[in-house]
Amino acid sequence: MATHAGPPIFDEGDDKWEAYQKIQNLSYEAAVEKLAEYFAPKGNEIAESYRFFTRNQQADESTSDFIVELRKMAQRCNFGEALDRMLRDRLVCGLRDAGVRRNLLARSMLTLQEAEDAALAAKMAARNVQQMGDGPVTNGVNAVGTKQERQKFSRRPQPRRMTQSSNENQTGCLCCGSDSHKTTKCRFRRAECFCCRKRGHLASMCKSKPRQENVAHCEEPSSDSEDYGQFLLHLREPSTGSVGPLWRTLQW
Repeated sequence: MATHAGPPIFDEGDDKWEAYQKIQNLSYEAAVEKLAEYFAPKGNEIAESYRFFTRNQQADESTSDFIVELRKMAQRCNFGEALDRMLRDRLVCGLRDAGVRRNLLARSMLTLQEAEDAALAAKMAARNVQQMGDGPVTNGVNAVGTKQERQKFSRRPQPRRMTQSSNENQTGCLCCGSDSHKTTKCRFRRAECFCCRKRGHLASMCKSKPRQENVAHCEEPSSDSEDYGQFLLHLREPSTGSVGPLWRTLQW
């Protein structure tokens, strides 16, 4: 350093002259040590330990990079013989993956090397599963199959059955209750009701008498049948007194 500095640039009366004379008398090792203390001062051990114990794996940081960074930070903490234990504890507590952290905490005996190997292996396994895509593909196939089965069963024809319900929610014919035609096209527009004796509707659609779970069951042949002109109506009234079931055969 004295050689590159050249001839003395300080006056003998200057306060820095004494410091320059001391440099001339220093050995090389002593000069390097003094310069290292000035340009690379040692950090505070407590502050470095705090940074180490609060270091967690970042969102964009791989597991291997996290391990390397912990080892660098531990060098400035002066852990001594407890270095491996401190590295192991910080690695387990600082991992971003909660599942891997849970598995490591479940082990009663765990060394630093085992913790590093397990963390790296779990990361590699997760990456392989993501690339293979087994989970999403399997779930998708099952979902499609289930949907197809639901559609298959939902398309089965349902038997025609009419039960008396509130006429306020009735959307079919107001004469017989069928939803296959409109009221103006119903063949029972002039039929006589057995309840109110009025014409224009069947007893199952009568509004003048309270009904107690009355059931009207109609069996109607298709329009293509030769017996389309005949219609069999079976009315079953609740057993009240001595009134029995009524049977009528209507021909048009």
